[in-house]
Amino acid sequence: MTIISFPHTTQRPKNTPLHIMLNAAAAIAAVVLLDLFSPAHRANLHLMPDQDFFQFAGKVWAEGGVPYRDIWDQKGPFIFFVNMLGWKLTGNGYGIVIVECIFLLATMWFLWLAIGTVHRHECLLANRKPAGSRGTDMLGLWVCVFWIAVCLPGSWNMTELFCLPFLAASAWLLIRSLFAYQDRPADRGGWRIPASWAYVHGLAFGVCFMTRLSNAAGVCVGVLVLTVLMLMRKTWKNLGTCILGFLAGVATFFIPFAVYFAAHGVFYEFMYGTVLYNLHYAGGLNAASGISGVSTLALVFAVPAAMLLTGIIRSIRRKAFTCDSVFLVLGSLVFAALFFQMFAIPTGSYLHYTVIDVVFLPLVLAPVTNVLHHQLPRVVVLTCVAALLLGYAGLRTRQVETWPEFDNTWVARLTEQSHGSITFYNMNALAYTLNDVKPVYPYAVFQDWQAEFSGDLRTKIVDSYARPRTKMLVVQQYGCLTPVITDTLKTKYQLVRSFTDKVGTYRIYQRIPHTV
Repeated sequence: MTIISFPHTTQRPKNTPLHIMLNAAAAIAAVVLLDLFSPAHRANLHLMPDQDFFQFAGKVWAEGGVPYRDIWDQKGPFIFFVNMLGWKLTGNGYGIVIVECIFLLATMWFLWLAIGTVHRHECLLANRKPAGSRGTDMLGLWVCVFWIAVCLPGSWNMTELFCLPFLAASAWLLIRSLFAYQDRPADRGGWRIPASWAYVHGLAFGVCFMTRLSNAAGVCVGVLVLTVLMLMRKTWKNLGTCILGFLAGVATFFIPFAVYFAAHGVFYEFMYGTVLYNLHYAGGLNAASGISGVSTLALVFAVPAAMLLTGIIRSIRRKAFTCDSVFLVLGSLVFAALFFQMFAIPTGSYLHYTVIDVVFLPLVLAPVTNVLHHQLPRVVVLTCVAALLLGYAGLRTRQVETWPEFDNTWVARLTEQSHGSITFYNMNALAYTLNDVKPVYPYAVFQDWQAEFSGDLRTKIVDSYARPRTKMLVVQQYGCLTPVITDTLKTKYQLVRSFTDKVGTYRIYQRIPHTV
């Protein structure tokens, strides 16, 4: 197989140890200051349901439990895996912040490569030398980082962040393939996609499949465009090797998890939590009662709109539809359609869904630098944009700090009275984590919320709680709904007391002696 490389599109941007250290230090500072789970903030007391649960699931796994058997959630296992690594690293939740920094640094590296590739290609088209672009490239990189910070308020412990290194690597190789296709006309031949690049695209899809499949939207569009290009060039052998490479990448993530959970007898539960439940969830969302705020709308659709505008501008400038402009337009439409689904429900906390489009910002930022023909105006503009994004990210973090805190005093007292034989129903995972309580039911948090979207899961929860396993059961009221385990509560528990605090209303039950 012949692989044609082009110096102007594949040359890696040079970087000095000083620049590397500055980028790394700034990235770590951003995570520590903007992630409320870091040691810089109060002891993990803010109520953030997803992040709190991911940390709890990682703790259970690190201490010998098995996800989907001992603790269940409607996510793929990779998010639990990285939280488990963080918990093993330090023995507490702070290790997860260290893992976040590592993943962010890896993302920055591939974004840096993509920015350099786009910048050099744009300079070639404009017959300009790429010299002296390092400052612009670094600011472009930090626009991307601050955009991540804007979309991940509160905690960066989300599925999107842990997918980003793979998505950024896939986007970089996609950009190189598209530029190489444009620069190598069909009559000159020799355009090929290495199977190793297809393997990276498969890795990106695989990690998304093992977290949340919607994270793979950009990869799917990129693979579709590359497949069409190979069909147009009739490179059948290359297409075959790329298909095998892509499948191998997907299998690299899927097979180890599948074997592990099959060995522990929970393969179906693993697939149910990763895929099947989410089909019920997607179909069970209710229409929103109103339209989200203008600021949220602007944040959600900013990158898709910029991608669409950039693709149109590129086509007008070149007086032709090039494959990179087609990808930008098609990708923007897919992202817009995906993100629009957020407005089928009352949203605001779902802004993190949009982080996955950050890997295509390098293609969007290039026209901005091209309009400004001198280095100084470019630096000024990008500095202003980066400063605005950083300020907004900081503002959102301060807003999250005003969220209600978990009052652990009465929970800790009940845990001590029951000698740890206690279960929390509809409550945040912090009740378990802060009191070192091991879950005795796999459905340990937000049970009624989960049951709302799936009749199958509702039955599993009812059957699981039909046999009391702890002395105490604390039930937090979920909206106006009656708990799905009401029959069990009436026949096998007695109500001790109920009370309301600033977070919710609770009923404390005690198991009736000799009840099974």
